Amino acid sequence: MMKKLIASLATVGVIGIGGVFAMSQTSGEPKQEIETASVNETEETKEIPTARTVDTGPNMPWEHFATELIKEHQNKGETVYLWSDAKALEDSIIETIDFPIHEDSSTTREGLLVTKAKYLNLFINEVSQYVDKPDYFDKMQEVKTALNNVESDKAKNLISEAKQIRGSQ
Repeated sequence: MMKKLIASLATVGVIGIGGVFAMSQTSGEPKQEIETASVNETEETKEIPTARTVDTGPNMPWEHFATELIKEHQNKGETVYLWSDAKALEDSIIETIDFPIHEDSSTTREGLLVTKAKYLNLFINEVSQYVDKPDYFDKMQEVKTALNNVESDKAKNLISEAKQIRGSQ
């Protein structure tokens, strides 16, 4: 009789401990799901577009469209600029700064730089909403200001800094 009592108590103990263990495992899983769900709800991530919804042919947007047309496309929700355009745009800005202006040309340095600043602004406005690199976009805002102020050397230096930021993140 004593052996049966001890065996019964041992069985109850094992079942009780197992039940407590099972309950702690079960209650842990919903908690984990809730935490994951709340993290997903607070982090509103936007997918970074990898394809344009407008046709630029073999050209980059600033080579294909006037700034007004890019703005129209963007206002319609079209994807004109991509994050992958960043390096090419930086290089294009440097090329514009270094572009030789002939004396008899109606093109002015100021006109070229201000136009490039408009393209840069459209890039920043579109792409910064998808790409979480605020330091990069802040630096590119500085580039835009330097271009508008026809500060070529400053713009070049800022682009160099922006490239480092873009590459390091």
